Amino acid sequence: MQNKIEIFNNQVIINYNLAYPKSREVLLKSHTFAKFVQYFIEYQESDNANMYAYLTKNGELNSKEASYDFCHFLRLLSIFTCEELKDEYYISNKDATLSVIEEMYRNWRSLQRFGYMKSDNSTDFGINTLVAFDSASNDLILRTYRLFEEKLMGRPNLVYRQVQAGTNACFSIHTLDKVWADEYAALQDIPMIDTVMLRTPMILHPKSSKWYYVKI
Repeated sequence: MQNKIEIFNNQVIINYNLAYPKSREVLLKSHTFAKFVQYFIEYQESDNANMYAYLTKNGELNSKEASYDFCHFLRLLSIFTCEELKDEYYISNKDATLSVIEEMYRNWRSLQRFGYMKSDNSTDFGINTLVAFDSASNDLILRTYRLFEEKLMGRPNLVYRQVQAGTNACFSIHTLDKVWADEYAALQDIPMIDTVMLRTPMILHPKSSKWYYVKI
């Protein structure tokens, strides 16, 4: 996968080599985050018509325009207080905006989330590197969500749930210098998984395989 992020079949796959968020600023300005926000907005068109109308400003914006507009607001909210942003559209109805933030976070966590990175070009790459990258990403997403939530509520939370907000699993991959036998030449360019880290409890929902028999 050469893209930064892929979202399909209730799954999201993130290429850490291309889309690793080193800070909140980088995360909120990234194409990866904007693509997820656009996915979320398009999902609301059939799932929650009122929220879709709110995010698209009653049809003035399409889903892509609405995603960049909302991302721009979140970048402002990460820096300024609600009082300093009182003229912003999304501050005029803080309850509705808070509902958007909470639903977006819930939608993100409802996906099966996977991250991966290449280990080919790193001589000191190991499981600790993979764990450190993934754990930092998880912490950043959780802190960012809490920041927006508490700013819009106007108070800190009283109870904090330390849930898994990043990936459900991440893995490192590498490409083989050569295959073992000519019969496997077709696998030459397919990356191989060498290390996997799972966040438990982990429940996967693969599509079931159903066999249909036709009487002859």
